[in-house]
Amino acid sequence: MMQAEATVLGVHHGELGGIIARHWNIPDRVCEAITHHHAPDRLGDVVCDVVALANVAAKIVEPVGDPATANTEPPQGAATRLGLAPSFLDRLCSHVGRRVTEVLARFESRAPRPSPPGHADTTRPRLLSEPRASPSRARSTPGDRAFGTILAVPETR
Repeated sequence: MMQAEATVLGVHHGELGGIIARHWNIPDRVCEAITHHHAPDRLGDVVCDVVALANVAAKIVEPVGDPATANTEPPQGAATRLGLAPSFLDRLCSHVGRRVTEVLARFESRAPRPSPPGHADTTRPRLLSEPRASPSRARSTPGDRAFGTILAVPETR
């Protein structure tokens, strides 16, 4: 999958996530963790280790595509650096699964009604590719231009 992303987009999803995170002024350490979450041993950083393990848990709890081809083995270097017992992944996935169910139930109970035709839908989140109504604080980077869009800084409330 990552090879296909790199072939089509010129970057894989970790790199793209890192570009977006930098654009949103997320701390560099977190940006690096996002970028390298499939190879946490490259950084040997606990933040990257946590992101890598969260990625594995997400694949187990909410599989996308063919689960047989998903890499659901936790990176052992990450687990070792974090001092996690072998049973940690089962407990983590159980916890994440419960929380996902709780959060989805909350949002589904408050799901907005669709807007009538011709009316703006102000209830749904703005997509990255959609322009902001107000002037953007976003800065353009080479990665932005490569994808033909300017990424927006998340709204603050």
